[in-house]
Order: sequence, then structure tokens, then C-alpha cells
Amino acid sequence: MRSGSPMLRTFDLTHDDESEWGWGVGCRGKLEVFIETRTTGRALANILSMARNTSRNWVLATAIESSSPDVAVASRWLLTGSGAIVVDTDIEPLTPLIRSAASRLSSAASEIVDLSMRPGHVRLHVERIDTPEQLLICGTGGDVAPMAALADFLGWNVLLTGGHGSMTADNFPASSRLIVCEPDDLAHQVLIDSRTSAVIATHNFALDRAYLRSLLQTDAGYIGIVTSRSRMIDLIQCEFDGTGRQTHDRVFGPVGLNLQAEGPEEIALAVIAEILCWSRGGSGTSLRDEETLANKGW
Repeated sequence: MRSGSPMLRTFDLTHDDESEWGWGVGCRGKLEVFIETRTTGRALANILSMARNTSRNWVLATAIESSSPDVAVASRWLLTGSGAIVVDTDIEPLTPLIRSAASRLSSAASEIVDLSMRPGHVRLHVERIDTPEQLLICGTGGDVAPMAALADFLGWNVLLTGGHGSMTADNFPASSRLIVCEPDDLAHQVLIDSRTSAVIATHNFALDRAYLRSLLQTDAGYIGIVTSRSRMIDLIQCEFDGTGRQTHDRVFGPVGLNLQAEGPEEIALAVIAEILCWSRGGSGTSLRDEETLANKGW
């Protein structure tokens, strides 16, 4: 870094003696690290802060290598979902190529794109910057506070409702938002889209049913209910009688992964873990049992 310029460096950890004589990282692999200066790093922090404070998803393209006189290393382009560039200056013919690469990017993914210029070439790291997960918790039970704290620790937007005026911010993360409204008014008080996870934790059958009925009218992708299996059966019979299976595939109850959880904190961990699995498409199984290791006889 004595040059004061951003640079790309390769770290090869695949050699057998790497763990003993090398970097000591302990996991075999080869990785490339883009090292930035304080100036370009500060610019990136500003971009990420701006993107995070909006309700839309973005695509960020960064030039990690360049032999083109028109494109400096660490140049960045921030694109909206529609392809509009809101950071940096259009560089023809690079701009349409960046838009094309961004449009091919799958959800929650990143990729390296090599673009030919005249003269030279540019190597881009293209990545999605999605809005933070949004968790809506309906209820005031003892498991609500640790659930909100864990979600906040993960950087999620946390919304809390269900106190009907009795809920205060004292026991919840400072960044969380308290919503005082009746269950059937939720959709008018907060934007609930397909990336919103909702957890009903009232421990009251009538309120559980009211919140469930309200949330089913929204686009919430995940609706979890902290309840027993027998009470969940009663809710299903009340709310889903005569409806198609697709109507309640997004309802999870009893909520949470099977961690044999005991107590509010462990229940909160099981719930947040299940939401993360749903959001990322995870299996919830032990990595030890994944196919790659199983095939190697582990």
C-alpha cells in the first residue's frame, strides 16, 4: 500500500503445508482481496450508507482491475433496479455493459465481469445490495425482547406492535420502531412486502387469529406463530378451512427450527434461525451432513 493506490491481491491457501507455514487461516482455498485506500474506502462507506437508508434494492459495480485510461481502479457505479446509474459518471461504452451485467445478476449474488474496452479492459465486481431484512413482531410476550435484540444485532429492521399503548421502548433496541394499532390496521401503518417476516407472539388465541387474518391479506413472505402444535391445528381449522394449500405455505407454526429450545432467549434463536433459512434458501441441516462431506466419507 506504499503506492497509495487500490490494488487486487491473491492469497493461495491450497498448499498442504499452508496451515503450518503460511497464513495460518486453516481453510484451504484461493481468494482475491481488493485492498483500498482510506479515501476510496470512505467513498464506499458513504455509498453503502446511502443505499441502506432507502427502501429499494441496488446493484454496485466496482472496477477492481483496469488497463483502460478511461476507468480508474476503484471506480464505482451504483444502479437502481431499473438500471439508472446514481453514482459516478457515465462512461461510454462501459455504461450499457454494466447495466447488462447487473440485469443478469441473480438475487443475493455477486460475480466478476470482464469487459473489453477500446483500448484496454476492465474487470468489475458486481454485487447486489438488498434492503435489510424486515421483521415485524406482533405481541408482548417474554420472547419478544430477545427476538428483537437478535434481529437488531443482525442488522434487520425491527417493527414491534401488539401493546395497544402499553408497549414502551425501554426493553427493545433503540433502532426498533413501535407501532400502536389494531391487528386489522397493520397494512395501513407499515409497508409489508414479500421480504417482510412477521412473527405472532401474543400467546392469546383470539389475538393470534386476528393478527394471522390481517397478515394473510398482506404480501408478507413469512408468517410465524409462537404457539403449541395443538393450538396451531385449531388456528388452521379456523382460518384455512376450504382454502388452497398455497394460501398457507408461508405460515410457520409452531415457529422455529427444532433446537430443543428452552426459555425466551433460545426460542428467539430458533425463530431467527428459521427466518434466516427461509430468506436465504438454507436447509437448516448441519454442515457436517451436507452432500460434499458425506460423499468423502466424513
